[in-house]
Amino acid sequence: MPNSNNNQLIMRDLISKLANHLGLGRSTLYKWIRQLSPNKNRRRELTAEQQRIMALEK
Repeated sequence: MPNSNNNQLIMRDLISKLANHLGLGRSTLYKWIRQLSPNKNRRRELTAEQQRIMALEK
């Protein structure tokens, strides 16, 4: 999807400019944005190996 990639580049550029304007590192601003995201509680899928390790650690 070329449009999606273009949007991602635009957002990355805007976030970089905003972080620079605020005197923050880009990673700090990304972290804040992720914390405010409505999907922040969504867990990523664990691989089979990660699931096995978690079961062994119980």
